[in-house]
Amino acid sequence: MRVRRKKEAQKDDLNAQRKTLLCPGCGQRLLDSSLGIRSRLFTPVKGRKPDYYVKCRHCGAEVGVTKLNSTDSLRASGPGADRG
Repeated sequence: MRVRRKKEAQKDDLNAQRKTLLCPGCGQRLLDSSLGIRSRLFTPVKGRKPDYYVKCRHCGAEVGVTKLNSTDSLRASGPGADRG
């Protein structure tokens, strides 16, 4: 039996709280997101303005990311929430 180190256990816990978003062009890993966050990935075109732009490291496509649920009660009440 292999004994896990404390840092390995912490890393596994953090990875369990994430979901992977894949590139719509090539299907490779684009970025990670929290489980409670809903996002939409699309190719930015005129008239569609995403919240974030990400470039895929695999195929080089520019992908727009729009966060669908922008009101998160835990983050809205956390430190720095009063900054505008």
